[in-house]
Amino acid sequence: MSIIGHPFEPIIKTNLCMSKVEKTTIEDNVYRISITLGKEELETELNKKLKEYRKNAQWKGFRKGTAPLSFVKKMVGNQLFSDIIEKMTSEALFGKIKEDNLNYIGTPIPADNVPVPELSMNNIEDLKFAFDVAVVPNFDVKEPTDVEFESYKISNLDELAKKELEQAQLSLGTDEPTEANFDESASLQVKLSELDGDTIKEGGVTNETTLKVAEIDNEKLKTKLAKAKVGDSFDFAPFEDLSVKDEKYVSSTLLGLDEAYEGELPQKFNAEIISATKRVPAEKNQEFWDRLFGEGLVDSEEKAIGRLVEYFESRYENDNAQILMKNWKDKLMEENAVALPSDYIKKIISETNQGIEEEALDKDLPLIEEDLVWSTIRQQLLTKYKIPEATEHDIEHAIAHSIGSQYGIDPHHEIIMNMARDTMKQDKNKVESTFYALMEGRLFDRIKPTLKTQEVFLTDKDFEDKVKETFEA
Repeated sequence: MSIIGHPFEPIIKTNLCMSKVEKTTIEDNVYRISITLGKEELETELNKKLKEYRKNAQWKGFRKGTAPLSFVKKMVGNQLFSDIIEKMTSEALFGKIKEDNLNYIGTPIPADNVPVPELSMNNIEDLKFAFDVAVVPNFDVKEPTDVEFESYKISNLDELAKKELEQAQLSLGTDEPTEANFDESASLQVKLSELDGDTIKEGGVTNETTLKVAEIDNEKLKTKLAKAKVGDSFDFAPFEDLSVKDEKYVSSTLLGLDEAYEGELPQKFNAEIISATKRVPAEKNQEFWDRLFGEGLVDSEEKAIGRLVEYFESRYENDNAQILMKNWKDKLMEENAVALPSDYIKKIISETNQGIEEEALDKDLPLIEEDLVWSTIRQQLLTKYKIPEATEHDIEHAIAHSIGSQYGIDPHHEIIMNMARDTMKQDKNKVESTFYALMEGRLFDRIKPTLKTQEVFLTDKDFEDKVKETFEA
C-alpha cells in the first residue's frame, strides 16, 4: 500500500483552463480546492471538440467530415462533454496544487459535503466541484550535524580468518573410513529403529541414513560418540538432539517419512552405527592455496589469513554502513518530526483501497506517515546535494544483482538479465522501490564522510546481535 509520490498526475499546461479556483483551509495540513467551470467556457470547448471529432468521423449516409454538428452531438456529445469536464477539472485542480507547491498525499478526494453537479450537454450551466487535499507541510530539513554516531569494527578478525581457513581445509579435504572415536568431522551411517520405551518397537519406523556429528546439538551425545566405535548403538531423539529443528527436514531426510505419513511422529530411536567416515583436512600446500584463492594469488598461510581478514572486513563494513545509515535516518526523522492529518490519510487510503480493514489500516498508519515524512526529507536532501538520478540502466542492473544473489548466479548472466528486464516491465512497485533504494544509497554515500563517528570494537557475535537489535526493533 503506497500513497507516496504521484507518478500519474496530469501535465499542467498554462492558459488552457480559465476555471475559477479557490483554496481554503479545512484543518491543519488539509485544504479544500473548489473549482467552478463556467458555462461559456464549457460550451466553447464542447463545440470545438465536436468539430474536431467530425473531421475524421464517418457514419453511414454521410461523407467523411460532412455529418451535421447536431448529429455528431447526438452520437458522441455526452462522452466528449464528460471528457472535457474531467480534463478541465483535473487541470484546474493539479494546476492549483502545483502553483501553491503542495506536497499532497495520495489522491485528492471529492469533498463529502459538496454535492456533485449533474452533467448535461443540452443544458449547460456553471459546474462546481470541490476536492479535499491532505498534505505533508513544507519544512526545511534539519540535519544532525552535531550528533556522534557509533561505527563498529570487528575485534576478532584474525580468529574468524583462521576458522575459515580450517573450514576450507575440511571442505577441500577427503573422506576416509574410520572405526572409532567420532569427532565433529565424522559422518555416521546409522540404522534408526523406533523405540517403545527402552526396546525396539515391533513394526515401528526404521530407516538407514547419514548422521553428521557436527549437526548434533547435544554435548552428552557428542561426548559418547567420541568414545564410540562401529557396531555400537545409542539412543537418539532427532527432534531434540539436532541443531536443525525443522520438523519437515528431520522427518523426511533422517526418518525417511513421506508427506503422506499420518501417524504421530516418533520421537526416540535406537541408532546403530553401521559404518563411518572421517573428514581429513586438505594439506596447506600450493595446490590448496590455488583452489581456494585462484592460481598464484596466495603462496603462504600468512597471506591467506591476510586475504581472509580483508574479506571479513569488507563483509562486516557493509553491515556497519547499513547500521550507520539506519541510525542517521532515525536521527533525521527525530529532528524533523511533523504532525500529519491522520484521519484524512486514513480516509484517502480507505477510498482508494476498497476492502481494506480498519484494524489493518490503524496498524500500518504509523509506518505510512513515517514514509511520507521521510520521502519529503529525502527529496530535499537529494536536491540539496545534487545527487544524480538513477537511470533505467541502473535500476535494471540493481534488480539483476538482487535476483542473481537470490539464486547464486552471476547477475550478468543472460538468464538473470532477462528476468530483470521482465521485472522492469511487469513490477512497477519493484522498480520504484529499487529506484529509491539506489537514490538513498547515493545520498548516504555523499553524507557519510561528513558524519561524526566513534569507533566501537565488537566481536562478530556481539556485532550480529547489534544488527538484529537495529533492524528488528
